[in-house]
Amino acid sequence: MLSGDLGEVALLARRGTLRQARLRLMHPFQFMLASPEEDAAAIMRRVGGEAWVEDNYDGIRGQLHKGHGTAPAPTVTSLKIVKVVDGNTSNWGGGTFGFTVTCGAVVMTPSITLGSGVTTGSTTLTTVTAGTSCTVAETTAPLAGTNASWSGTAYSPLGGTATIVAGSVATVTVTDTRAVTPGSLMI
Repeated sequence: MLSGDLGEVALLARRGTLRQARLRLMHPFQFMLASPEEDAAAIMRRVGGEAWVEDNYDGIRGQLHKGHGTAPAPTVTSLKIVKVVDGNTSNWGGGTFGFTVTCGAVVMTPSITLGSGVTTGSTTLTTVTAGTSCTVAETTAPLAGTNASWSGTAYSPLGGTATIVAGSVATVTVTDTRAVTPGSLMI
């Protein structure tokens, strides 16, 4: 299965020309036919000492494509999540906000921790492929504090979805508004 195309292999076999089957760059072949290596150094010796590798997050396979000359630059860019706490922030002790980020089939669960008195923070995800649409959803928020509550979560852009563009940083801002209900004193 060097060609990665069973139909092509069948035609070559029918013509008696199976020796013409060749590996081609950017044409995957059956992963089950791969040979394992003990460590990264052994892999690099096997491929000739220089290669470009891209992470694969679906857990199904890993592929390496190597040709002559310089390897192409990966089209990976980043997604920045900005967390903002507004409204009445007096006496807020800070805390950790959790998120689910869905980029195509890839799901990530970053968090942002804001200290006492800090109302803005961010995290940047750098393993996002250009052209992917990513949706950010806040999944957990710290306690708002005594006599306080979170009155809503707003996303910018609307819906918390941004499309990743090669060579740039896409930003999704998640804002929680904190409201404080004054206590009462009875005499």
